[in-house]
Formats: sequence, C-alpha cells, structure tokens
Amino acid sequence: MLPRSTYRRLLKLPFQPSSVWEGDRLSLNFKDPGGTIEDLEENRDCILWVDGVNGVVRAMDMVPATVGQEAIVRTLLQAIEQPLDTPKQISRPARPKKIVVRSREFQFFLRGVLQDLDITVEYQPELPLIDEFFSGLEKMMGHRIPTVPPQYADAIDDAVERLWNLGPWQSLSDHHILRITLPDLEEQPKLYVSILGQLGLEFGVLLYRSLDSLKLFRQEVVSSNHPEEVFFRQDCFYIMFNQPEDLEDDQFSPPVSLDWEDIDVSIGSIHPLEGMQHHLGEEEAQIVLLSIQGLVQFLQKHRKALKKVQFPKLSSQFKISLPEGSDRLRSPLTVEVCTEPEITSEILNFSNSEDEDDEDEDWDDFESTLSALLMKQGLPNAPNHGELIPIREGLVPKGAMVSMGSIPWEVYDLLGNTEPPRHQWKVQHRAGDTLPVLVIQTTRPKLKVLLDNIEAAGGLAGITFSEGGEGRDKFELGVLVLADGTLHLFNHYDPEDFIHQRAREKWEQRSTQTQGMCGLLLAHGLTGKNRGTPTLKEIATLIEVPYLKPNLTIR
Repeated sequence: MLPRSTYRRLLKLPFQPSSVWEGDRLSLNFKDPGGTIEDLEENRDCILWVDGVNGVVRAMDMVPATVGQEAIVRTLLQAIEQPLDTPKQISRPARPKKIVVRSREFQFFLRGVLQDLDITVEYQPELPLIDEFFSGLEKMMGHRIPTVPPQYADAIDDAVERLWNLGPWQSLSDHHILRITLPDLEEQPKLYVSILGQLGLEFGVLLYRSLDSLKLFRQEVVSSNHPEEVFFRQDCFYIMFNQPEDLEDDQFSPPVSLDWEDIDVSIGSIHPLEGMQHHLGEEEAQIVLLSIQGLVQFLQKHRKALKKVQFPKLSSQFKISLPEGSDRLRSPLTVEVCTEPEITSEILNFSNSEDEDDEDEDWDDFESTLSALLMKQGLPNAPNHGELIPIREGLVPKGAMVSMGSIPWEVYDLLGNTEPPRHQWKVQHRAGDTLPVLVIQTTRPKLKVLLDNIEAAGGLAGITFSEGGEGRDKFELGVLVLADGTLHLFNHYDPEDFIHQRAREKWEQRSTQTQGMCGLLLAHGLTGKNRGTPTLKEIATLIEVPYLKPNLTIR
C-alpha cells in the first residue's frame, strides 16, 4: 500500500471524468535484420501508460526484467503527477477515471493499491493504442543500422576470428606499417595498417585511409599533451578486440588466451568530421573485408620473415572473392599487401626526436638511484655512491614475451612438488591469494642461455621498477638486478597508462602481503600453442627474490 500522505496528495489532483488509460509492460528484446539481439540494455522491459481518449503517452519507463510489479505502479504515479508533454498538447497532472490492463495479475495488484483513489481498474485482452505504439517501436528498432551489412556479417566475422588467432601483435609493433592496395575497386584505395597489442594494452588493427593521416596522428601523439583529442582526428577504419575487464590487466602475457566467444569485437571508422562511427556501409564493409582477408593471408605466408629483428621488405598479391549478395560484379578481386620499412623508420624518428641532453640526464638519474639501491642491499660488487652503472639489454632474449602477473599459491606448491623442484621455497608469508611474478617466455635454447647467464652472475638479487623524466616525457623501466651488481632491462612502460597503473598497483599490494617477496617465472614454449599463457608443462623454474623499491632520494 502507498503511504497515507501519498493518497492525500493524489486525492487533491483533479479527475479526468471521461479518461481511460491503457497500461502494459513488454520486453524490448527485438531483433535486427542480422539476427542479433539489439537491446538498449540487456533484459530490459518497457512500461507504458497511454491516455486512450487523447491518444498521448503520459509516462514511459525502462526497467530491468527482474524488477517486480511495483515498477508499473511507480510509472503510473508518474503519469498522474508528472505526465510527459507531447507536441500535440501539454499534459496536466490528473487522475484517470478508469485504467485498463491486459494482465489479470496487474489488475488485481493495481486494484489493491488504488482502491482509495476511486480509480476503476479493468481487464481487457486487447489494448489497441499500446499495440500500435510497440509495433512502431519494434519496427524502428528493426531498422537500426547494423554494425556491418548483413551480407558481409559472416565473412567479416570469420576473417576477424582468423586474425585474432594469428595474433599479429606477437611479431609486429604499432610502428611496423603495412600497405594494402585494392586496385580492382573503382576508387583503388590504399590503406596503411598499424597493429596494436604488442605492449599488451589493447589489441586491434587500424587501417588508415591515407598516409598523411597516419603520419599526422603519429606526430601529434608525440607532441600533444591531450592524446584523447588527437585520437578523434584520425582517418581510419578500426577492428578492436575487447577483453573482459577482469582478465585485462593480470595475465601472464598478451594476447590473453581466451576462447573466441569471450572476445567482444568492435568495428567501425574514425574521421575528423564524422567522429567515431560504430557501423560500416556497403562500400566500407567491402574494403574492410578485403583488407582483413588479405592481411590474414599475408601474415600466414610471411610468418617467419616478420619475426626477424629487421623489418623486411615483403610484397604479395592475393585473389579474394566477396560473399554472395554484394554489388560487385567482378570476382575474385586483387588485394596487394606489402611492408613499408621506409615509413616505419620515419615514424620511429617521430618519437626519437626528443632533446638528447634531457634524455641522458634522466637516464643518469635513474642509474644513480639504482646504484644507491644496490649499495643498500649490500650486494658484493655494488658501485660506490654516485658512481654510475650501465643498464644492459642483452639478458632477456630478443623476441621473448615479458609481462607482469601472478600465480596462485596452489600453482606455487605444484612447482615445488615436481622432481626436481622448480623453485626454492623462499616465500614464508602467504597473505593474499597469489604471488606477484614477472613472466618471461622464450624458446627452450634461449631459456637455457638465460638461466646460465643468471647462474654465472651468482643468481638473481631482485626485481625493480623506476620512473624517470617529467611531464609527457615520463618513462618507467623494469630492471632485473643480478647478484654481481649488474642491471638488466626487461621492459619499458608508460607510467601514465591506465592498465599498467592497475597492474602495478596489484603488484605493489601483493608484494606488501608477501613482505616484499616476488618471483621471476621462466618458461619455454614461445612458438607452441601455449604462447603467451605458459602452463605447468612449459614453466622451467620460479626464482623467488625481493621486490626492490627504488624510493631513495639521491643527494
């Protein structure tokens, strides 16, 4: 029942003697032409109250499907006290003389609630105005523009899945530019491809519609303090692979090993005047489909060559057919794909054009901090205070996958129970669910060399991170500290990146719970099916070491 004060407030409103209102609650799970549910929000219901005499909507509300009958009363009270205005007339607060519903359950419920308001509640199996409104709504939603034209949906989905399974970010960085040419199309478009994902921040492919757009974006990103504004000045198609939020920032290494069904793909375009569009037209879908299929075949054909340190000069042509129902008569069509080492070098120069003196000063500060850190740890060959030590880059094998993550204590115990054991059982404080670890996955021969080098240095003394630079020039370095006092770079990060910040926060929390202990987990299987997500079979060893916090002030 309503509060007595509410009844008194409603009774002060005038009656509409001849008014009859229709009310109902319907699901909005309409389907688009492609057959996918296009709910405004998953499992939502629409509650509607219509003035049958004047033919106007007095109240409408969207509610979760799990909400009970109380929701229809709340919407009715809105219709009475705060009705919607329409272009036809201004609706004034008023009580209806009679309301009609087509649910016996609603009828009995509303009778009990409204009995003191002198409102008649009747049952009627058909509600013409309600049916007309929902029919129009269903038709409108059925005409919503799908992400891609239906005749291309299956082909694009298949091509995008193959692209995800290939994982081009494993061998290509975002500055490795490829060019795709479609000479058989009337406009003969050229697209410049940038692969995202090697840093583990986001996975996807950008197809720039002009070389000028690609270069301009790269230059502005380096020089701008507002990268989010620069983002919308791009002119490109995008295919992005979005991961579940709970798996984004705490995995062994990108790309996350997930079933294809767990990946949410977004496709669209960005243009300075149009902004971000989340759908493709007929011609755009053709260009994107041909480009993805050509890119997939190119990556398969040149898989080994693209893994080389030096970005090679490669070119291939493929014949690709469009699906049935497209408006192109000529089929198959030619797709040319080639690498662009010259453009790649030019783009790299954009980010390397900073003041070298400032960079050297930042690097010296970083080395001084770590020098003092080594002295504090009492390592045997630590340099004297103020003496700079070089940061070496040869310890971690080239092409290895490096990432921050964690392992459950159950896995930790399993590694200790193997024969021989694969760790030294140093961790005594097991607060929390996991041990923070740095994961390095490489090939079996390179892993043996890495282990031999660590052993020759007397072992691993610690893992640390340190920031340098100021403003947009900030950087963060991850460093392995060996027992002989040498420092070895294992990765560099953008300290302002949101995902990296979250990963570092978790690392800090977990290392605090383990009283400063973390681990270096070394695994092989880089070229196998468990690339990026090593299992117990691929894990060679876990070395437990202190997490060294370089928080000293150097004077």
